[in-house]
Amino acid sequence: MAASVASMTASLVSKLSLGDEPVDLGNLKCPKKGFVVPRFYLVGRLNSARAVAFGSFRGAVQSMWRLSTPVEVQARGDRFHFTFANERDLNRVKKGGP
Repeated sequence: MAASVASMTASLVSKLSLGDEPVDLGNLKCPKKGFVVPRFYLVGRLNSARAVAFGSFRGAVQSMWRLSTPVEVQARGDRFHFTFANERDLNRVKKGGP
């Protein structure tokens, strides 16, 4: 069963689209004081009508993209918000990584 879920999630990750259209990211908060670490963002959605287990999807993305730093994944309605710690990882994904 676990292998089946992993396979299905991997298939869904391959159908992820990263669009250029503007998306409301909700209420993202930054600290008022102190040093702010630069972050890099992408918003994407799955090109599939199938339901997906978010935890499995998040794990599959991190495993398949093999980035140098962890990527944070948040569900935002029918889209996913990806937060990268560095621009190199962001560019790798945009160019069609893994």
